[in-house]
Amino acid sequence: MATEISNTGSGTGDPILVGAGPDSTGPKLSAPKLAVPDPDVPDGCDGLAAPRRRAADVAGIASSNSPFGSAVNHQDASERLLERLDELSVVIAAVIFGIDSDDQLVLPQPLRLDPSDRNAQPQLAQLMSVCQQTASSGQVHSRRQLSPERVLIAFPIATGSDLPQVLGLMVALPDDLQRFTQSVLGLTEQFAIDHLQHRLQRQAELASDAAATVELLTRALATEDHKEACQVIVTELADHLQLRRAAIGMTSKGSRSCRLVALSDSTRIDASTAQTRLIENVMDEALLSGAITMAGSATGGHDAARNAAELARLHAATVLVVPLADAPEQPRAVLLAIIDSDRSVQPVRQFLHAAQNSLGAVLNALQTPRSSQTVRRLGRAVKSRSGSLAIAAGVLLLASLFIRIPHRETCDVRVEPRTKRFVAAPFDATLKECFVEPGDVVRQGDLLATLDGRELKWKRESLQADHDQAVKKRDAAQASRAYADQRIAQLEIDALRSELNLLDLRLSELQLRSPVDGMVVAGDLKRATGAPLTTGQSLFEVAPLDEMIIEASVRDDRIAYVQKDQPARLRLNAYPQRSWDARIEIVNPRSEIRDEENVFIAQCTLPNEQQLLRPGMKGTLKIDCGRRALGWVWFHRPAEAVSQWFWW
Repeated sequence: MATEISNTGSGTGDPILVGAGPDSTGPKLSAPKLAVPDPDVPDGCDGLAAPRRRAADVAGIASSNSPFGSAVNHQDASERLLERLDELSVVIAAVIFGIDSDDQLVLPQPLRLDPSDRNAQPQLAQLMSVCQQTASSGQVHSRRQLSPERVLIAFPIATGSDLPQVLGLMVALPDDLQRFTQSVLGLTEQFAIDHLQHRLQRQAELASDAAATVELLTRALATEDHKEACQVIVTELADHLQLRRAAIGMTSKGSRSCRLVALSDSTRIDASTAQTRLIENVMDEALLSGAITMAGSATGGHDAARNAAELARLHAATVLVVPLADAPEQPRAVLLAIIDSDRSVQPVRQFLHAAQNSLGAVLNALQTPRSSQTVRRLGRAVKSRSGSLAIAAGVLLLASLFIRIPHRETCDVRVEPRTKRFVAAPFDATLKECFVEPGDVVRQGDLLATLDGRELKWKRESLQADHDQAVKKRDAAQASRAYADQRIAQLEIDALRSELNLLDLRLSELQLRSPVDGMVVAGDLKRATGAPLTTGQSLFEVAPLDEMIIEASVRDDRIAYVQKDQPARLRLNAYPQRSWDARIEIVNPRSEIRDEENVFIAQCTLPNEQQLLRPGMKGTLKIDCGRRALGWVWFHRPAEAVSQWFWW
């Protein structure tokens, strides 16, 4: 019989199911497996080199306050998780399950499990059943046993990967189950963050090693010979991996003895010194074994690595020797690395193991003289049938370079109207209403906008009152024969009539109309209603569309081939399936800057009866500049660029 208890401590809204009785059924498990370490994090990576530390800084996201913040790998984090769980309650069994794409439990990783306990197998089956419920629902589930009094409880672990995990616990019944659940939930969240941190750290390490290997190979291939390449390799490796010393030795053809050719801390090698002979003996040992050899200062070397152990004791460091060979070839080069004893060898060994074949292939290729390779390949190619056909094809290609073909220059173009008319504010006023916007086609006399004339009307009424008063004043002065006052009043009347005429003229200009047939190119004033306008302010730009100008931007290094009256073909981006024939009418003698490039403007005129061409359209214009040899058409621009580069 199952009951439900509140789940305030689980952090979810659903109840925790608590079972009563040890006879609960569940899927059977095989014998417990050993703990499976995280495949993304190799064992022993407890002291990464500087590149690895930089990669870890990039990938690290866990808080310094996390109980797993100092965990070296996923296995270490699992052990710390078990330690924290022991602090919360008596943990009898703890298992981490993975979840596959079908929400089924796979790959059990026992953190604690006593296989000698005869009750372990059925109890583990019940625990797996509870974990399966958690895997399906993504929530905390538990089951209580009465004899002995225990709790089987499962927690989801969101690791951030495609396959999440479930933590299953068999614990003695705590005094406060809800508080225990809440504490374990917090631990699983920190555990998931730590797992994600290690995954990101490993991915960053792999990316860093791959990028460093590619850069190292690129720099080696850019050298002139194999000795310079070896010097570049040891110098870069010593700096990147923070080695005390790096060295490369190579064998001559038909020999099994290595000769030291490059040292990271020296450009000159004295072959007569005991140090050099010892390094070469270490390299000879690596050639005989054909495998990576490592020797420490505190360990005695076996017979196959005796010289390596002696070199390690001499430097009080760790010696790592890596044969460099392309996969199917015998090693012809050996890389030796001396690592400080306080640093971890594992990151250096992983990096060199990954780059082993690539470095060997590069050094084998560079060791063979390039000139002799080229001559031998050319001789074999000439003698073969395909080589003869290639020579014949080359002769035909060379002959075809003298065939004359049309030479065309391609230019970017922009469509512009032939003329433009501007509609400006006739006086200071306020915009009352706008009826058009850019892109509208208008006819001559169409209303574009209206101005607010209320202020003008008020001012005219005031002036009209002053005018009528001045007339009465003049008439009164005339009746009383005060001729001086009559003259002054008449002058005032004349001034007021002039102002009234000006106001009448402005009132007649409150409606702004299109001066020509065309398209409104500029003047979006619909959002500026009520805005003040100043005298002469450009409000609208109207362009007739019956004839358009094609402006071609000719680069200054091509203007020498473009002349007046040359035929051209236009294709616009708006009509990619249609073209227009044109002829160059004007080539402006002065250049200008367009799109941050110095160009000359060549103009063509096109009729626009169908109203297809609109101002601002862009496209391409191919100008026919006569006939030239095919070779000249193909290569005149590179040749001009080279001559310009070497001119002095």
